[in-house]
Amino acid sequence: MKVFSIRHGEQLFPHNNEGKKLICGVDASLVELGKQQMQELGREFIRNGIVLDAIYRSPLLRAAESANELADGQTVQQYVIEDLKETFPNSGEGHSYDELEERGGDIYAHPFSPDQETLDHLVKRSREAARRILADAKEYGFESIAIIGHGDPLCALDWVLRHEGQPASYAAMRDSYYPQKAQAKEYHLNSDLVLESEGRIITTEAATQSIEGFRNVGNTEAKI
Repeated sequence: MKVFSIRHGEQLFPHNNEGKKLICGVDASLVELGKQQMQELGREFIRNGIVLDAIYRSPLLRAAESANELADGQTVQQYVIEDLKETFPNSGEGHSYDELEERGGDIYAHPFSPDQETLDHLVKRSREAARRILADAKEYGFESIAIIGHGDPLCALDWVLRHEGQPASYAAMRDSYYPQKAQAKEYHLNSDLVLESEGRIITTEAATQSIEGFRNVGNTEAKI
């Protein structure tokens, strides 16, 4: 089975009175660039003969919009998986991206509030999401699926596909692989749903316009 992990496209961000970009609300929509990014990724899939049997996605709006733009009129069954949603509670909501970068994106070891979802919980629910998705895809006989979600949860998903235990830290997980917006990573799983190999990291030209430097671990240059 081929699995493509895809982060949603560029979304709408609020700004404070000083014009600084703020961490978005839980259900922000895509901006025009985000739609273009997902459409371009869909065209890359078509050019390379990638045909999806199904899309499993987060329940949030930007993931739904990304799935629709990726499919671009094609009939692809979509399944909503609650455990693919963004980190919640996200204590960073309403804080500036400058503050997030100062923390290296690590809102788990350095939360903005005490109700922040823990890294341990994030990884555990990502493992459960992977188990459910892969079992479902196997039952239906799917050979190629996409999983569309958010940065930290997909980072955790990558970790659980490749490791049995928990990461030692957010930094260890992030530096192993962190998805950029509208970027896809390919995995090959055997009939026992065990990872056999990792394939391409697909970064289109439009996706390079949304690179988050503090989360860039050298994966953005790989293209189909």
